[in-house]
Amino acid sequence: MSNYSNLISSASQGDMNFKECAPNLLWVLRDVLLDPKDSGFENWKDFFYKQVFVKRRERSQSDISFNAVIHAIQNLFSNFDVKAISPPSTESAVCKNLHKPENAIKINKFLKEIHDVRKVVYNAAKIKRVGSTLVSGKDLLSLLETYVSELDKTGDKLSLKTCWVATITLHLQEILQSSCQSLQENISKIPIPLKETEIKERHSEASENAKHYFRDNVQLADKENLNSFLQILEEKISASLVSLKQRNVDASKRFCRAKGDEIISKHFEQISQNALSLNATDQLLLCDNSMDIILREYSQATEGLPNTLEIRAEVEVKINNKIQSTKMFILEHKVCESYNIHMEGINLPVEEDVLVAASSEATRKSLACCCDKVNKFLPHYDSFHVSINEKIDKLFFKFKETNHKMSVSMSV
Repeated sequence: MSNYSNLISSASQGDMNFKECAPNLLWVLRDVLLDPKDSGFENWKDFFYKQVFVKRRERSQSDISFNAVIHAIQNLFSNFDVKAISPPSTESAVCKNLHKPENAIKINKFLKEIHDVRKVVYNAAKIKRVGSTLVSGKDLLSLLETYVSELDKTGDKLSLKTCWVATITLHLQEILQSSCQSLQENISKIPIPLKETEIKERHSEASENAKHYFRDNVQLADKENLNSFLQILEEKISASLVSLKQRNVDASKRFCRAKGDEIISKHFEQISQNALSLNATDQLLLCDNSMDIILREYSQATEGLPNTLEIRAEVEVKINNKIQSTKMFILEHKVCESYNIHMEGINLPVEEDVLVAASSEATRKSLACCCDKVNKFLPHYDSFHVSINEKIDKLFFKFKETNHKMSVSMSV
C-alpha cells in the first residue's frame, strides 16, 4: 500500500504504472458496493487492502499509511472536477461479482466509461468551477474518508450512492447558507426608514441577487434537489421581507417621533426669539397658527413612510400641549410684568394692610388688561387662574420682604 502511494505521488503523464492504477483508484472511490463475504473476505478492510491492491504489491496491514494515501490523492486530483463523474452504479449484482469472468465485459465497459475522466487528469484540462467556487478532488477525499471511518468502526457494507447524494446535499446547503448570508448583508445595507414602495424595490434587488448567486453555484445539482432548496430560499426571502417591513415600521415610528419633536422645538424657539419684537397678541396669534405650520412641515418630512398617521396623532397632541403651555407662559409673563409695574409705583415702606390692598389692586388691573386675551386664547381659564395666582403670591412675598426690611431700617 505504501508503495502504491508512492506510485501515485510521483506519477507523471507518461507513467504507465500510474495509468494502470488510476482506474482502480477511481473505482474504489466511486463504486465500492461489494459485499466482502461474497468475495471470500471476512471484512471490508481485508477486501479493500488485498482484493483492490493485490495486483500491485501485497503488504502487511501494519505498513499501511492512510494519511499518505489521502495526501497523495489530494495532490493527484487537486484540479479535477469530481462532480463530472456520474453517480455510483446501482447494479449491485455486477458490483458484487466483478471478479467473475462473465462480468468481464461489464467491467471493461465501466473502465471505458471513466476513460474520459482519465483524459481530464492526464491532459491537465482547464480547472472547472461551479460559479465562483473551485471544485477539486477534496470532494473525492471526503467520500474516501467517510468510507475509511465507517470501515474502521463497523466493517459494514456502505452505499456510495447515498454518500454521493449526501455530498451534493451538503454542497447545496453550503450554497444556500452563502446565499442567505448574502441576502442579509444586502438587506442590512438598506437605509431605513424608507417608503413602503421603496422597501419592496430594495428588498427585491437583494432577493434577486441571492437567487442568482444560488443558481450560479448549483449548476450540477439534480432538478429535484435544486427545486427543494430553491423553495427553502424563497421561504427565507419571504421571511426576510416580513422582518424588514417590521424593522422599517419601527424605524419609521422612531424617525417620525424624532422629526415631530425637532420641528416643534424649532418652531417654538423661533417664537421665543421673536418675543422682544412682537407684542403679546401677535405672539399668541403665532401660537394658534402653529398647528397647521408644524403639521405641514411634518407631513412633508414623513411622506410615504409607514404608520405616519399613528405618530401624527401623537405629534398633534404634543403640538397642542406646547401651544397651550406657550400661550400660558406669554399671558403669565404679561400679567406678572403689569403687576410688577403697579407694585413698583408704591413708595415703600408702608403698613402691611396698605401693601395687601395695593397688591389686590395691582392684581385686578393686571388681570383686567389681559382678560380679553385670556378668554380668547386660553379656553381653560381655570388652570390659568390657579397658575397666575401662585406666581403673583410669589411676587407679593418678595415685595413684602422688601417692605419689612425697609421698615426695620427706617426705625433704626
